[in-house]
Amino acid sequence: MSSAGVSAAARKGPGRDRPVEPCGLVVFGASGSLARDRLGPALGELRRRRLLPEGFFVLGFGRASLEASRIPGLAPGLENVHYLQGDYAARASYEALKLQLQILANRYDTRGNLLFYLAVPAFLYPTILMLLDQTGLLEKDWGGWSRVIVEKPFGRDADAAAALDAQLRCHVEESQLFRMDHVLGRETLRDVLTLRTANALFEPVWNRDRIDHVQISVLETAGIADRGAYYGSAGVLRDMFQETMFQLLAMIAMEPPPSLAPEAIRDEIVKLFRSLKPWDDAADGHGAVLGQYSGCRDEAGSADASVTPTYAAIRLEIDNWRWRGIPFYLRSGKCLKQAAIEVSVAFKPAFPAGVGSDSLILKLAPIPGLGLTLPARQPGAPDGAGALDLDLDWASIFSSPPLPAYPDRLHDCLLGDLTTFQRRDALDETWRWLAPLLNSGRTPCT
Repeated sequence: MSSAGVSAAARKGPGRDRPVEPCGLVVFGASGSLARDRLGPALGELRRRRLLPEGFFVLGFGRASLEASRIPGLAPGLENVHYLQGDYAARASYEALKLQLQILANRYDTRGNLLFYLAVPAFLYPTILMLLDQTGLLEKDWGGWSRVIVEKPFGRDADAAAALDAQLRCHVEESQLFRMDHVLGRETLRDVLTLRTANALFEPVWNRDRIDHVQISVLETAGIADRGAYYGSAGVLRDMFQETMFQLLAMIAMEPPPSLAPEAIRDEIVKLFRSLKPWDDAADGHGAVLGQYSGCRDEAGSADASVTPTYAAIRLEIDNWRWRGIPFYLRSGKCLKQAAIEVSVAFKPAFPAGVGSDSLILKLAPIPGLGLTLPARQPGAPDGAGALDLDLDWASIFSSPPLPAYPDRLHDCLLGDLTTFQRRDALDETWRWLAPLLNSGRTPCT
């Protein structure tokens, strides 16, 4: 489909005019794979797009000793990269960290603003935050704001998540805590929400009267690779469903928020999660399929992962006026033939004479776009029945491509925008819904 009819405003593409304030980024676990494989490239992308402030530095903190020549490799392409060796559990290391941060804050004029990225196992979070708090690095009167990023999954279940949250909240407020999901970027989630709520074609029919079912897919071609030790205890339900899949579900199914303020959107997300029909394994047993790809158990660190699912397909329902009785099918897995993130909305036939029905596909990755299938008369066909397929590719319309997911989320952390980060009450609701499925004793088919 040609982009000729797209408005000038749409052609400008997604963008954020609000600048990032000068700040320092402190990375705990800076010598680990998460910082190397994801955080470093994300910072490089933000620099390439000129989204980092003039006053900015990166300070890596870790147990390992790094030669001076290796320190710039923590964030390739960036200047002002530093490293401090220390012990995560030693008060003296945090006193040294505070001294180093004071020096760097003065050198780069970052006004005391600090973003702490905890790229370490979750059991270290309470210790690190306690010592940051004890040394005064989380206090607002130290000179500026302080924010903390932690990685998903946040806990293993509702009780573990609540216990971990209670430990962290002794030292930081909810407004300081960013629970990172590296799969979905803010642009992706807001694209979905905007398309369905701000579009006069879709919003009036976005309900049980017009929609037959919805499919949400997050598919990966990669296996667990060197994440075997983590994935063996987490599996696809904790790794992908608890955060990523439910966030996509929320953008598709939540009520339109009264405004685009972060808390207004987060409030509607929680309302949606509270409307989920509880999972009953006895009644809904056929509504879930768990699988594991061949060869998973042979990958590094996954020898004991015989009952760990790497694929799941789940049917769920939302018990509210808009969606009651409409099935939502969620599926995600690793080592599949195709990598894709997409949402497919199937509408009910408007005319019951077998001429077909409308369908909408929101293509979120790897190539963002939109597909629309409409019943149409096909000239020359015996019964005239046919379909008209329309396809939009965002890259052919917008002047610049959207940020990839990880840099996008990191940019939100730098801006302090919590809109698409999971709040504590949303976390409680998603873990609560998953609990019966996690505890059902199901083993994956291979």
